[in-house]
Amino acid sequence: TIGTLAAGTSKVLNVTYSVGAGVTAGVKTNSATVTSSTDGPHTATANVTVATAAKLEITKTPDIQLVTAGDGIVYTYLITVTNTGSSDAHNVSVVDTWPGPAGSLVQGAFAPSQGSITNQDAAGNFTWLVGTLPSGKATLTVNYTVPATTPTQTFTNTVVASSDETDPNNKPTASAVTEVSNPIIPTAGEGVAVLGTDDGCPVPPVVRVVDKFGTIVSFFDSTNGLYEPGFKGSVRVTSGDITGDGIADIIVAPGRGRVGQIRAFIASGTGVSTVYTYDSRYDTLPFGATWRSGVEVAVGDVNGDGIGDIIAGQSRGAGLVRAFLVGDPSSPDPVANTPYRSFRGYPPTYAGGVMVASADLTGDGKAEIIVGNNAGMRSKVRVFDVTGTPTVIRTILPFTSKYRGGVTLSVGRYDGDSVNDIFIGAGVLGQSNVEIYSGATGAQLARLTAFSSFTKSNARTFTAGVDLTGGGQVDTLYGVKGLNGSGGAKGVRQYNVATQVTSPLTSDPALAPPLRIAPIPRPVLQAARRR
Repeated sequence: TIGTLAAGTSKVLNVTYSVGAGVTAGVKTNSATVTSSTDGPHTATANVTVATAAKLEITKTPDIQLVTAGDGIVYTYLITVTNTGSSDAHNVSVVDTWPGPAGSLVQGAFAPSQGSITNQDAAGNFTWLVGTLPSGKATLTVNYTVPATTPTQTFTNTVVASSDETDPNNKPTASAVTEVSNPIIPTAGEGVAVLGTDDGCPVPPVVRVVDKFGTIVSFFDSTNGLYEPGFKGSVRVTSGDITGDGIADIIVAPGRGRVGQIRAFIASGTGVSTVYTYDSRYDTLPFGATWRSGVEVAVGDVNGDGIGDIIAGQSRGAGLVRAFLVGDPSSPDPVANTPYRSFRGYPPTYAGGVMVASADLTGDGKAEIIVGNNAGMRSKVRVFDVTGTPTVIRTILPFTSKYRGGVTLSVGRYDGDSVNDIFIGAGVLGQSNVEIYSGATGAQLARLTAFSSFTKSNARTFTAGVDLTGGGQVDTLYGVKGLNGSGGAKGVRQYNVATQVTSPLTSDPALAPPLRIAPIPRPVLQAARRR
């Protein structure tokens, strides 16, 4: 209210305003009207053009998924649409174009964080109506299965995002591939598991590769790259593809008694023609040249580049865990000298060392690091996300609250989803128990006493889950006795998941405990490599 305004004078009112994130783009008209008892009304207008700062980005993970036709596994992919701008994005939608021919991949359930699914057709195509998206993200999880009739080839799935504010000629797009292979059934002479001598072994370390009948098909000792003849400690074993060629290599690390140097035996050829050759370019000292108290080792693609990276844990003491990126296999030094991530698996009050394993448990195409404790504390397995600062995303408490004998770790697909599960073996005084936990949810899937028939049943139990039928899931679980197993039954026991029957795989006297065992992942198609 102005009141009386003298002739020839004026009054000024300054108004400030802000534009909310939800205001749509366009021309907005502001009007002001003046009236008095002697004149008016008079109106003036001013136009304000509102521009939007909404900006959409879209991703689809994993960007490559390796599947087997008819394996019965429910696979999952995640679409994430993100508004990186400061304004709301309006009428956001995502069109998902499924690869043909129709029926090659069979769609399952949808789980959107917001919005709804529409325009589904027989080919599997659909539209996700997201609606208004403020600054931030929305996600959609999609499940699918792969029928036995699906041809062996690469299928490309494309997703395109749009909104009222999106340039129609520059819509955000993402794509991913599903690489379908026929069931891979290992044959006689083809390695399916690798064994190493565990702590307490009275002889120099030896690594052996066995086929599905327990026959030793490859052998490493001091004569072909497995440390020096004078070293009489144990050797830890794992397997994974660290060259990006789709074939799993063998990586080893020593127990106590020598410098903790990781070594790699690189695979060439497939099936019965596979040959492993020591390659000194991959030699790694994860804890420096003075660490002599043992190194645990695992392989996992922690940065999502399609090449397995090397993960190391201290067998004793503080239990430091470090991940080292592995790069171009043609490089003179493929392994990074500086750790990609370094962290303690447990609080500083614990000083008993760790076990390590690795798998992608979240479906983002990057492996998490799984850490287990040795004897001396209540068994606790922790899963770390290492995409940024290492963060515990899951804790599993296996066995009973009173059990303090430590654990062993392995991974493999046990249930019907596409995520690897966690196999936890009991350490010393654990009665050979094995518990299996869902990698996707952390729920317990099984508790097995499959290896209690071992003599020295209270020795440490190591397991390796293998797929001998090509179904894409662990159908057979191998078990050996480790620390404190000296003098016990020789060889490897096998547990049939379907029949729940345990029997000797081999009683070869060369395979005398204490031993460790790890599965050798099946080869994947060269076309599935990330580029």
